[in-house]
Amino acid sequence: MALNAHRFSVTLISFLFLILAGMMLFFWLIRPVYRTFHPVPPAADSLAGLRFAEGTMPRGGTFSSLLLTRRVPLALTENLTAAFSGVFDLRKCREGDRFHLVFTRRDTALIRFEYIRSVTEQYRIFQINGTLKAEKVPVRMDTARVVISGILKTSLYQAVTDQGEDPELIEKAADMFAWSIDFYVDPRENDRFWIVADKLTVNGTPAGYGEIQAARYSGEVGSFTVIRFTDSDGKSDFFDEQGRSISSAFLKSPLKFTRISSRFGMRRHPILRTTRMHQGIDYTAPTGTPVWAIGPGKIVSSGWMGGYGKTVEIRHPNGMKSRYGHLSRIEPGLGPGKQVKAKEIIGAVGSTGLSTGPHLHFELIQNGRQVNPAQAKFRSAEKPVYVKNRAAFDSLMARWKLDLDRKERP
Repeated sequence: MALNAHRFSVTLISFLFLILAGMMLFFWLIRPVYRTFHPVPPAADSLAGLRFAEGTMPRGGTFSSLLLTRRVPLALTENLTAAFSGVFDLRKCREGDRFHLVFTRRDTALIRFEYIRSVTEQYRIFQINGTLKAEKVPVRMDTARVVISGILKTSLYQAVTDQGEDPELIEKAADMFAWSIDFYVDPRENDRFWIVADKLTVNGTPAGYGEIQAARYSGEVGSFTVIRFTDSDGKSDFFDEQGRSISSAFLKSPLKFTRISSRFGMRRHPILRTTRMHQGIDYTAPTGTPVWAIGPGKIVSSGWMGGYGKTVEIRHPNGMKSRYGHLSRIEPGLGPGKQVKAKEIIGAVGSTGLSTGPHLHFELIQNGRQVNPAQAKFRSAEKPVYVKNRAAFDSLMARWKLDLDRKERP
């Protein structure tokens, strides 16, 4: 009896051992298949080998300083800088530019780098065959033609932003009318404007404006219609109703987006404390604001001129001279005899000479005496539409005038 019980125990143990061995063999055989369909989840610290960095360019910052302040290794910073060569000039980095960077901790190998200037201008750097390569990211842009109109209450800036439009449009419009309207003197309350422009979007996000196609300004100063015309040679310019290029005229103001602090006429001098004739217009603006030539001409003098401080004088073809005083700097190379074009930068607003603060003192001199710039009306040599393009221009102008006339009606 005891012998039978012993044999039964041995047999049962052997049987269980065989079953266990068989199960182990089964799972060993199916292990590759099981792992294929049930991959091992990554460890929680699988990203520990990567480093992430991002930042926004501060005022006066540089590309290298921005990366280094985010603890990007110097060697990687230098490699990224080198990769941009020929693709993007890093000297053009500006406040608000952003970057995103991913690299390995162990050997600082680049995983991804993105440099974002706007929704329309973005760059990336990637590694290919051990070499870093930079490229501009292609952006699909949608264009819609829109008409923006408004009524001035305080300024063109207010009128445009009241329509929900970006200040960029104001600069484009002011540039178009800069030869006809001085936006610091001429606009009056209830003046009206119409602007036909191409509005740009990227994936539904506003991306600025393309070219203005036509515009009209109507007010006490007069009514002006300007259109963009491309001739048979593919050259584009803005022309008035008579077919004259607006760029051939004299600008109404030597700088933009500022305010007049002192007009032409008798006044009490803020430093000398005497009442005397103020023979120009003072434009208050921050130091460094660009100052441009109001028209084509030749530099008569540039340098220090007594109480005017740093000053530039330009003689124009129509016998008029323009004078720009209290500059903080004069553009290099602008010596006597140098030819300049309309809207060419000649210096920057400052407070040199007899001055109580940053501003531009601007004068117009005709036949040896100063005249009121706000009342001067003159135009340089005309630059009309070429005869061979006249019919096409007249047809386009007629269409735009008809369209703007319809929009102008109440």
